[in-house]
Amino acid sequence: RKYKYLGAVSDTNCNVYCLPSGTERVLRINTSTNTVDEIGPSLYESGMERLKQNKWQNGFYSAVDKCVYAIPLAAETVLKIDLNANANNDQNQNEEPIVSTMA
Repeated sequence: RKYKYLGAVSDTNCNVYCLPSGTERVLRINTSTNTVDEIGPSLYESGMERLKQNKWQNGFYSAVDKCVYAIPLAAETVLKIDLNANANNDQNQNEEPIVSTMA
């Protein structure tokens, strides 16, 4: 794999989401706790995206719907990271965002 991630987007809660290019999961870096974890399913194994390399490059955070969107490079889909699970539930900040794709 030449490039694991191509781009990263921050949210309003000290998290940075690295967008997968040659890897199969989103990488989340929490800058307040200095922790790193992978979130969401394997994009290839789950059938969300058929490509294994050069999927998405760069993205943006939408304050309107509290989601991160990744821009397709060679992917056939747009990657969406829905942060609303944490935003709507102050008592359970450990709940993972929902990673999905849009055709």
